[in-house]
Amino acid sequence: MSLTIQDLLQQKIFSGVTLAAGAKGTRNKILWVNIMEIPDTPNSVQPGELLLTTGYGLDQEELYQSFIPELARRGVSGIAIQAGYYINNIPTYILNQADALDFPVLLVPKELTFSEFLHTMIRMIDPKTKLDWSGEILCCLPTSPRPPPQPRPRARSPAFRFC
Repeated sequence: MSLTIQDLLQQKIFSGVTLAAGAKGTRNKILWVNIMEIPDTPNSVQPGELLLTTGYGLDQEELYQSFIPELARRGVSGIAIQAGYYINNIPTYILNQADALDFPVLLVPKELTFSEFLHTMIRMIDPKTKLDWSGEILCCLPTSPRPPPQPRPRARSPAFRFC
């Protein structure tokens, strides 16, 4: 069963994370998390990803006017914006676009670190991941089909020597 934006909110997985807009899209499935401190390349976000960002620059509507529509068009699950570093509030144009497109916008408190968010989300998304993040996590990674590296031929030594 896939994790949804609604699950994230109802189970209160993160203290202080609230839904700011796009309530009709909370059943969107979260397949992975993408972190983009500066949200400048929406083409790198994949369908089913929840985008976490500081919102740097989002207060410049003229530059980011198509950002939310592009994320929604790409099938992104939603966006989680951490206010308090670069923007104090999520801009109104973002909230309006998100509501019109049923695209969830989460407000993330400044106190919640990206590291904590990412670690928790990966554990929620991938139940095979070990909870203690010990070396045992390697058992879950696919093995490499590549052959072991071969030794490189030695370079010819220079015609001079160091004394």
